[in-house]
Amino acid sequence: ALYYQKMELKGWGFFNIVFLVVVIVLAALSGIFSLVFFAYLIRNYDEFKSASEKSLFEKQKFLDDIIHNSTSLVSVKDLKGKYVVVNSSWQETFGLSLEDSIGKTDPDIFPDVRKKTFSDFEQRVVFQGIAQQVEETFDVRGRRLIFLSNIFPIINELGQVTSICTISLSLTSLRDMQR
Repeated sequence: ALYYQKMELKGWGFFNIVFLVVVIVLAALSGIFSLVFFAYLIRNYDEFKSASEKSLFEKQKFLDDIIHNSTSLVSVKDLKGKYVVVNSSWQETFGLSLEDSIGKTDPDIFPDVRKKTFSDFEQRVVFQGIAQQVEETFDVRGRRLIFLSNIFPIINELGQVTSICTISLSLTSLRDMQR
């Protein structure tokens, strides 16, 4: 009986050693797999990030091309009434450079035209968050200019108005022909 007990213990010890070796090998393989997996994720993240940055740049360029190649006047003001975007048509019409426009309010740029930071229409857009369409008249360099202006809010992901955009189409030639 003692002989059989010793044999059982030897068999049990061998089984434990084999089990321990199998567990160690599985743990090592799991660690190697985890390293390879995380290296793959990091490499793909860099590729994904690069592709996202390229896509963002392309979208930004696309929008910039639309804004700056439009013959309509395009401007964007922040909620303090300061211009943050003006396109080249806007600059040409008012005879102002980008440096003379960006960061300035209407009273800074047009002291004789408007005395308020926002027009009444712009205030409605800011406070109601609803687009407005209005006919505006400006005296610029001795000439009366008439525009049909679409003024609309720029709204963030929280539904808050962050700025207002104005896209103005000149009606001056049409009105001159009607006279």
